[in-house]
Parts: sequence; C-alpha cells; structure tokens
Amino acid sequence: MAGFIERQFGIQRPIAWLDRLEALVARELAPSGRKIRTALRISTIVTIAIGLDASLHINTQLGAVIVWLVAGAGPMMSIRKALAWQVAVMLALITSVVMARAFAETPWLMLPFVFVWISLTTYVGATRKLGAGMLVIQIVCLITFYGVVFGPQDIGWNAAASFDGSAIAFGVIVLFDNWLWPDPGEPILIESLAASVARARSQLLKASNFFLVGESAPRPQLPAPTSDLPAHMALLDQAVAEGTSEYRRGILLAAITRTARLSLEMDRLVTTAR
Repeated sequence: MAGFIERQFGIQRPIAWLDRLEALVARELAPSGRKIRTALRISTIVTIAIGLDASLHINTQLGAVIVWLVAGAGPMMSIRKALAWQVAVMLALITSVVMARAFAETPWLMLPFVFVWISLTTYVGATRKLGAGMLVIQIVCLITFYGVVFGPQDIGWNAAASFDGSAIAFGVIVLFDNWLWPDPGEPILIESLAASVARARSQLLKASNFFLVGESAPRPQLPAPTSDLPAHMALLDQAVAEGTSEYRRGILLAAITRTARLSLEMDRLVTTAR
C-alpha cells in the first residue's frame, strides 16, 4: 500500500527530500561566471581599501567592513549618496563619543541606551529601506561604546580612525561603482531571468519525455522547494535605486511576473508527469 501511494501521489521518503536539498545546495553553490566576477570585484575593492588604510597608517578595520557590507549587497553608489552616508557616519561618531563619555561610569545605563539606539536605528533602516548603510552606522556606534569601556584613553583616536577608514571605503566604492568597474543590477536581473527560463525549459523537456516515453525514460526530479521571485524582486529594487526609469521598471516587473508564472506552471506539470 505504501509503495502504491508513493507511486501514485509522489510522496517521497526522507531520503528523497535530502536528495532535493542536496540538488538545491549544489545549484546555489555551483561556480558561474557571474559569481566569479562578483567575488573578484569585491575582493579587489577590499584589497585596495585595506592597502590605502595601511599606507596612510589608519588603524581600523571599518573600511573593509564597509566595503563588504555596501559593495557586496546593494545598488551602485553615487557621489551624492556616498557624501550623505559619510556625513551620517560623522554625526554618529560625534554622538556616540559624547554619549559614551557620559555613560562611561554608569555601564548599567549604557546597556539600555545601546539597546534603545540599536532598536531604533534597525526600525528606521527597515522602514526606510536604508540597506547596509544603517548597519555601518550601528557598527560605528558599537565600536565607540566598546572602546570607551576597554580603552577610554584612545576613544578619540579610534573615532578619527573610523572616520578616515569610512571615507576611504566610500571613496573607493564610488570609484569602482561609477568608473573603474561598475556592476549595475539590471544586467544581473536579465541574466537571472534567462537562467530561470532555461531551467523551466529543461524541466519541460524532461517531463514531456518521461510522460511520452514512459518508464524507460528517467523520472524528472521534483521541483525545487524555493523560488527565484524574491531574488528577482531584490534585483529590481536595486535597479530602481540605481536610476531605472518607470517605463523600464514596468517592463522588468512584467518579465519577472511572467517568469514566476512560467516556473509555477512548470512545477505543476512536472508534479503531474511524475
């Protein structure tokens, strides 16, 4: 009876679900030209930023952290946006140094203040969609509050080093995003949509072959438990943040919607064919 149910309704044993998970992980971690270029680009930016920090004798790791946060996930950064974030870092450093000095002798008051500050900035960053920039502000403040407890004599130098490191990091990112090695989100989105359509085509061929030929053909694998729609929408938001027009945004959104519907229909077809 169990075998009949498995054959008729496609109920899989746990080992089959593990196989699906293994296939999903293998697909996500498989090397590709896009992944290699992205990794090489970010590594180059980080290396140059760290090299400039070392050459200028700036004792901070904040520059590398900013590069990994901002360049790794987010739209291309314009000069205006970089200046705005640098001013925000400056204000955060001034505020955190003053408040850290005020709470240095009362750590039981510092902890609630840090909790409220991080909660408030997290809420603002999520509602305003500020992205990784708000994480930079939070890291700057946490470094200052940590330093006033374990190294109060160096709090001023550490704040200055954090400001210099962030300035170098934002400057290097702006150079690469606008002139040296830009990597906008729209081409990545189009490439991802093409890959999704190619996977749907492969699923269609395997399912139709199994349905028409019979048991002699290999049984198609169950559809992946995840969807490409969240990743596509994130890339669309990135393209819009980079200045894509409303008309172009409508075209890309229509392509994303059609690709998602096509993937759903292919999943149903594969499940039925099995």
